[in-house]
Amino acid sequence: MDVEVPEDTVNSKFTIQRDSLTEEWIVRFREDAAARGAIEGIGEMAVPRTLDNIARFALKRPLIRKPF
Repeated sequence: MDVEVPEDTVNSKFTIQRDSLTEEWIVRFREDAAARGAIEGIGEMAVPRTLDNIARFALKRPLIRKPF
């Protein structure tokens, strides 16, 4: 693109902090979520975009899901 990088480009002082403790927390979170039926269940079931589901969403009722 032949665009020069400005000399006053800001470099972030933040770095990614990821270690074995992070991985342990991820495992614990997923186990807790799976035990409660939240979050993990969402990824397994698709939510069809139907008029019925739109109405259920508006009325804050559970959506009808279909397995992948």
